[in-house]
Amino acid sequence: MGITLCPKHGRQGGPLCCRHIIDATIRDPAKPASPLSVVHFKIDVLDDGTELSTCAICASCASEWGIAAGTILPGEYMEEGRLPWIAPTCNRCFAEFLKKLEPVE
Repeated sequence: MGITLCPKHGRQGGPLCCRHIIDATIRDPAKPASPLSVVHFKIDVLDDGTELSTCAICASCASEWGIAAGTILPGEYMEEGRLPWIAPTCNRCFAEFLKKLEPVE
């Protein structure tokens, strides 16, 4: 998780997401829900299981980067170039976005 300054909710913690997920979470809520599928995974930041960073990327990015849902990746994946661009998103906006999606396996 990281911290972001959400224009709607203020300072919020939330998962690290690809730009497609971030764009979908901050779009106009009056528009229909995005057809994106979300792939959840974690990064073991210290490689000892004590600090897991929660991540969520779209299925397209997951396929392109070879990341399966539920995977726990080693800390080296926090290095630039190991994952698609990811950044924190507002946890409250992300939760609202997820409610609009169909369940993903």
